[in-house]
This record gives sequence, structure tokens and C-alpha cells, in this order.
Amino acid sequence: MADEIIGGEEAATAISATVFSCGAASATLVRAPSRPFAADTRLFQTTAVDSLGNRYVVDRSAVTVRPVVLTFPRVTAAELAALRTFLYTTVAGARTKFTWTDSAAVAHTVRLTAWHWRQTGPAWFQVDMQLEETL
Repeated sequence: MADEIIGGEEAATAISATVFSCGAASATLVRAPSRPFAADTRLFQTTAVDSLGNRYVVDRSAVTVRPVVLTFPRVTAAELAALRTFLYTTVAGARTKFTWTDSAAVAHTVRLTAWHWRQTGPAWFQVDMQLEETL
């Protein structure tokens, strides 16, 4: 019985990390975000304007985009350095889509729209990220 409880605690700890990956490169934040995602969902359709100024839909298929907001209040300097390298070098900011595996081990394909960090203590940083997931 005690082994089952310990195993359960280890399993819960193992999936609490957040992983950002693109190909073989990745960055891992040990703690789950304090403010996980959810915002509104937007529907985009391709439109154009004719010679008279009337707007019309070019394609009836639509793209649904869900904004994702993540806040990580306790990030170490090593985690921040790995995340900065990943975001600046691997995915080149908003240029490349990447995989975000949340703390429940669910993978999402996202694009970075904004992020910033600030130091909150001698060894801690807070990271705020805004991502977009195409559904």
C-alpha cells in the first residue's frame, strides 16, 4: 500500500514539468505554470475586397486559434537560460511552431506571440508567455 502511494506521488511529480520542444531541441521548466492557459477562441476566415470595396470570403474553411497564457512564477537561472536559447535560437521567436507539453502530459502545437521575464528574487525569475494554438 505504501509503495502505491509513493509511486502515485512520483507519477504526479513526473508530469508536473512543462516541456517546450522543436525537433531534437527542448527546454523544460520543472514547475507547472501558476496561471495555465485559457482565453477566448477566435475564428479566422480569409477575406478580400473587390474593386467596389465590398468585402467577401475567399475560402469557406476557417482557422480557429486559441490564445494560451502561461505564467511561471519560480524559474531558476538555468531554466531561464535554456528557455531563452530555445526561443531565440531554435524557434526564432514567432517564426517556427513548436510543441508545448503541459503539466498533464498533453502536447499542443503552438506559436509564440509574446513573452517576458523579470527577476523576483536572488535566484528566481518569473516568466510570462503568450502562445497561440491552431485548432
